[in-house]
Amino acid sequence: MLAEHWRKQRELGRNAPATPRAIAEFEARHALSLPADFRTYLLTLNGLPEARHDHDWDNVDAEGFVFHALASLRAAAPSNRYFVFATNAIFLTDYAICLDASSAHHGEVVAVSTGLHELAPDFSEFVGLYVMNSEALYSFGTLIADS
Repeated sequence: MLAEHWRKQRELGRNAPATPRAIAEFEARHALSLPADFRTYLLTLNGLPEARHDHDWDNVDAEGFVFHALASLRAAAPSNRYFVFATNAIFLTDYAICLDASSAHHGEVVAVSTGLHELAPDFSEFVGLYVMNSEALYSFGTLIADS
C-alpha cells in the first residue's frame, strides 16, 4: 500500500531495504524490539532517501512527509521508547513508534508535539491514515504518559 502510494507521486527516490543484520544491530544497540509490521516496512522500503542538498525537498512527498531510513531513526524526546520514523516538513510534526516490547504501548504510533499524542495502534494503521491523508494525522489525539 505504501510503495504504491509513493509510486503514484512525483519522482521520489528509493532507499535500499534495511538488512536483517542492520535491524538486529539496531535492536541490540537500543535494547528494543521492532513490531512485525514496522520490521517488514524497513526490510522492503526503508524510508525515503536523504535530500540531495540542504534545504532541498526532493525527498518530501506530496503531503509534506519525509519517511526516515533505519539509520536515521532517533529517539523522540522526552522518550527513549519511541523512535521517530517520519516527519511532516510542512507542519513540523514528528511521528514515532514505540519499540519497547515490555511497554503496553509497543507498536503504537504517536504524533510528537508538546508530548506524545495517540494516533494509531500500530504502523499498519498509521500507513492507512497516511495514504488516505486523514485529518487524524494533523489533529493530535490524547496525550499519553510514557510508561
